[in-house]
Amino acid sequence: MKDLRQHWAEGRPTHGLWSLLPGAVTAEVLARTGADHVVVDLQHGAVGEADLPGITAAIRAAAAVPLVRTRSSSFPDVGRPLDLGAHGVMSPTSATPSTPARWSTRRGTHPTALARSAGSWAAPTSHW
Repeated sequence: MKDLRQHWAEGRPTHGLWSLLPGAVTAEVLARTGADHVVVDLQHGAVGEADLPGITAAIRAAAAVPLVRTRSSSFPDVGRPLDLGAHGVMSPTSATPSTPARWSTRRGTHPTALARSAGSWAAPTSHW
């Protein structure tokens, strides 16, 4: 699997795809196109939280990074996708430009270090 942060730190571009559709097969097909990451849209797409474990596993199996656009930047909306296998989140709808970054950083880093509890077996944080 690719390390997006390393690519970005080195100034290398990454290429991703956006998915509004449910289903692990769809996600895997998208990831196998050579995309570095696939963003699964929970805000405007037909994907539900129950779909995430299979979808994120399929994206990882195709050597891409699973990211999720959340419904909001609230604690449960950011933390739950991370618990279900997402390696990162994009938070929409914020009052100020710094709001999503602050909330997501506090909830998306190592769970025991900040404001996030440990997740399930699917969460990348469970491997720390």
